[in-house]
Amino acid sequence: STDRGYNYKWQKVSRNFRLAQPACNECGVVESLNNMVVDHIVPHRGDMQIFWDPNNWQSLCRTCHNKKTARGE
Repeated sequence: STDRGYNYKWQKVSRNFRLAQPACNECGVVESLNNMVVDHIVPHRGDMQIFWDPNNWQSLCRTCHNKKTARGE
């Protein structure tokens, strides 16, 4: 995962994003910080410009993120 950009810098940035946007963008639930993820709305597929674009991020609870991933999005 580090090779795909999910490194220490991402951990810090995503934590701050989740703090600023604590509600799931899909279901609206507010979970603990550890149960929320920063999701890339448009999959970055290794494109670091898309990866680091905060306009392409949304907060999702793990349940909604897992459903989105299972759909192949």
